[in-house]
Amino acid sequence: MRRTPARIRLQARLACGIFAGLAALPIVAAPPVPALAQESSEERGNLAFGVTGGTLGIGAEAALKLHPNVILRATASGGALSTFFDIGVDDTVFDKSQPYWYGTSQKYEFSPSVMSAGLLLDVHLFRDGGRLTGGFRYLSYTLDSKLTTEGPAYTIGETYYTKQQAGNVTAEVKNGSSILPYIGIGYDSAFFKDYRFSIGIDAGVLIGSSPRVTLNTGPGVSAADKEAEEKKLAKNLDALDYFPVLMMTAKYRF
Repeated sequence: MRRTPARIRLQARLACGIFAGLAALPIVAAPPVPALAQESSEERGNLAFGVTGGTLGIGAEAALKLHPNVILRATASGGALSTFFDIGVDDTVFDKSQPYWYGTSQKYEFSPSVMSAGLLLDVHLFRDGGRLTGGFRYLSYTLDSKLTTEGPAYTIGETYYTKQQAGNVTAEVKNGSSILPYIGIGYDSAFFKDYRFSIGIDAGVLIGSSPRVTLNTGPGVSAADKEAEEKKLAKNLDALDYFPVLMMTAKYRF
């Protein structure tokens, strides 16, 4: 038999929009009036709180200004990620002993969910919204899937099994490491503009999540084939060693 390389599909779909509008009004001559006092960015508080959402789910974030260009953030989020990710593995196996190289086409479609919390340090090199971010996050994700095929059989490991022999074939993927380093870039003007509301964005990776696969089948599948299929899935999901982070935050400064 010849196995064509499995293909992993990671499609990130993050719905986001940032709206801003400024209107200029003509100045008309009028008697002078006292100007209203307005707080500058430096005069406002050093705390900000907000809501966040993206590839690590939906949650909350708190920020503390430690230095004119250094911000400490604590964040927690979680939830189902079907809105943001489609993760799948397609696999086709050909049997040369059969006429026309008979093949089975099968696929795993995963439904991801995640929980995360982290402590992050932002450095705003130019004391504006742009930032470099480093820190650590707790990450726990689960990908649940059922193996499907339009043909009469599955290929598990290197063996053909009828649907009756294989039974209900499901796969569960969990990350092997929980506390992971995070590096990224982003933008947040919460402590650098003269207004209290701000929009922030983070783009980065969590390093070393190491997906681990557990395959569940009927009793007709051998242990060796189950182990081989688990290794194959883990290899084709190794892109998750670098778990993508894309988060947006709406924040209010106190």
